[in-house]
Amino acid sequence: MKKIGVICAMKVEMLTLAEALDAKKFKKDILTTKLDNDIEVYICLCGIGKVNAAAAAQRLIDLTGVEIIINSGIAGGLNRNLEIGDIVISKTAVYHDFNPLDLLDSYPPYNKIFKADEELIKLSEKACKSAGIVYIVGTVASGDRFVASDSDKKNIIDSFGADCVEMEGAAIAHVCLLNGVRFVAIRSVSDFADDTAEIHNDFEKTTADRAAMITEYICKSI
Repeated sequence: MKKIGVICAMKVEMLTLAEALDAKKFKKDILTTKLDNDIEVYICLCGIGKVNAAAAAQRLIDLTGVEIIINSGIAGGLNRNLEIGDIVISKTAVYHDFNPLDLLDSYPPYNKIFKADEELIKLSEKACKSAGIVYIVGTVASGDRFVASDSDKKNIIDSFGADCVEMEGAAIAHVCLLNGVRFVAIRSVSDFADDTAEIHNDFEKTTADRAAMITEYICKSI
């Protein structure tokens, strides 16, 4: 039996998926369900930021033995071709607030870029195509800062070529690498990480639901 973990930072990112999969309480902040395709899914609410995300990922791995972790949620769009509700599937994840970033190449696990699993990327693409959702496969930038300014947005694009920005994905990918767990992030654009962005905006639920839809497809298709 395969075990899949899903990590969401906020309840709005988790609830629709939990309802769709009829997930029940397993442990504090972790729900679980068993699917018809002999898959167990564990959905974890981690809270905001890199430390919360990393701690949740390690806890999920230790408690359940998941072989796959999907980070599902919303993000600020950086790529100029993205619109609200479009999906970014992670090919890579990076920290945008680690300085100097090259230090990560010099110490275990000797990675400053965290790659997603190719099969999970392909399944995510298939899900987006099936649902008629616009998507790109690209770079997710993570940091302990809500990016909401034109200047910060430009700096992240110029430094990392990132397609979206959020606060958890790279930390989860980092923990997955250390544990040999397959990873992908599915992020739906809820704002544009610029001067117009707000911490709580009108598009949170509708965009989070799109990411949840793709995540549900992966869980049922793998």
